[in-house]
Amino acid sequence: MATGSYDPQTGVWINGEDDSYPTFSARLNKSVVSIRDAIKSLMDNAIGPWTAYTPTFTNLTPGTGGAVSAVWRRERDLIRVHVRVTLGSSGFTVGSIPTMTIPVEMFTPASPNARLINATTYYDVSANQTYAGDVSCVTGSTTSVRLLGWPAGASGLALALNGTSPFTFAAGDVLSFEFVYRAKP
Repeated sequence: MATGSYDPQTGVWINGEDDSYPTFSARLNKSVVSIRDAIKSLMDNAIGPWTAYTPTFTNLTPGTGGAVSAVWRRERDLIRVHVRVTLGSSGFTVGSIPTMTIPVEMFTPASPNARLINATTYYDVSANQTYAGDVSCVTGSTTSVRLLGWPAGASGLALALNGTSPFTFAAGDVLSFEFVYRAKP
């Protein structure tokens, strides 16, 4: 037999020690915890952790003492990539239109040379000058992107990145790319 009682001031039944049915506040608290856990699970699955990867470059070599740092994460059906290349003291090369592999195959772009949503910069350490760049799709590829530059004075046209454009690359210069693309389903 339940030993609880009705509280006429609050209109709430107060359970006794021997009542087997959980209180309203206990049920409500359990529901809130369940909803919070469900939302957290959805968010954890929607935005993954940053994961290191090693891109393969064509026409770009960091050289002796150079460094490459690359990470990516899934954001629902999008992939966000951040790559930083620091050129070494010797043996580095920045050839014509470098390309870089991406960590997850991309959805076939609508345009073969489509630009990706990106923030790309090239930092000339000796001149303390930062130049804008661009990342775009490689014609016929869903596994690599190409790196372009915006030379000073260029009028809205991304040009081929190479050893002298957008400036003459030297030891310690930094190439930084952050871009987003749609993953292949």
